[in-house]
Amino acid sequence: MKKLTLQNPAYRYLEESFKEWLDILGYAPTTVYNLPIHIRELLHYLESQGVQNIRSLAPAHLEAHYENLKTRSNQRRGGGLSGAHLNKHQQAIGKFTAYLRQVRQQDLKVHHLHHETTSPTMTSLSQAEISQLYEATYQNKPHPK
Repeated sequence: MKKLTLQNPAYRYLEESFKEWLDILGYAPTTVYNLPIHIRELLHYLESQGVQNIRSLAPAHLEAHYENLKTRSNQRRGGGLSGAHLNKHQQAIGKFTAYLRQVRQQDLKVHHLHHETTSPTMTSLSQAEISQLYEATYQNKPHPK
């Protein structure tokens, strides 16, 4: 959610510093732009829960934030957030915790949240179904062997 405003100056600094860290490490411009937006949503959630210091972040906060994401609506397209969008939030949290470990020497105990499936499983056609496709393609022509 791009339009969220962080009240806590320390959180605003963390978001900007995280963005610079991603840029310095050479991440793609879209990653440098998008991952901090996901982190802003996390930080905004923490503010709403009264957590004013990142050192107070606990796995329970992350799990509650993730459950909140799963139930909130997609403001641009309607409906809920897609599995791919939820996975991007997961990726952002993973990178953010790496940033906190490396730059801020803060080790957060983050439990892995569930990875959302993003595409249906593929099924294979049987030989009979493939033959039917060939027959439909060639209509009255003989079936090639």
